[in-house]
Amino acid sequence: MRSAEQKNDIWKAIRIMTAAPILAMASLALLWIHRRNVFSNVLQLWALIACLGLLPLMAYPLQRFIPHFKDQGRIGQRYLAMIFAVGGYILSILVCVLSNASRSIWFFCLEYLLSGIIIILFNKAFQLKISGHICGVVGPMLLLIQNGLWPAFPIGCIILVLVAIASLKTNRHTIMQIVGGGVASLLAFVILSYLLGK
Repeated sequence: MRSAEQKNDIWKAIRIMTAAPILAMASLALLWIHRRNVFSNVLQLWALIACLGLLPLMAYPLQRFIPHFKDQGRIGQRYLAMIFAVGGYILSILVCVLSNASRSIWFFCLEYLLSGIIIILFNKAFQLKISGHICGVVGPMLLLIQNGLWPAFPIGCIILVLVAIASLKTNRHTIMQIVGGGVASLLAFVILSYLLGK
């Protein structure tokens, strides 16, 4: 019994360590290290880390202080996290406007915003509950590859498999919801590639 609980704790830990805001911050750090020229300056980097990483993460500790969400448990946490995330994505677009962002940074931020919109639309319209967690793995992987960081592909695939298994083991998502999360991110990437010519 204890062994089963320990395994479940491991899968939960994997989900926590691979949360979308954490991977967003890691991806931005990798871009800064290997493709620094895509950033206008270090202030732009920190502003994007705040918008795409820190702000979405704040939803979890702040849930207990927000009346409408504090008694809703995991469901309330999920919706509040989505609100904070999309708010951060919108703010990242403002950062792009104010900091004369390169096309790569515009693409990066728009991928997050459009993916979030697609997930919300599909979840509201069809009650699919597609996985934002999987979307948050596929998106950064595609964005890093787009910027020439090809080692992100095998590493991203490993993370993707681990997150998918963790989601199933902890009963967070079904297989179809996991696939839907990946499709949402890929769809956003394809649309942006067409619109931005990349």
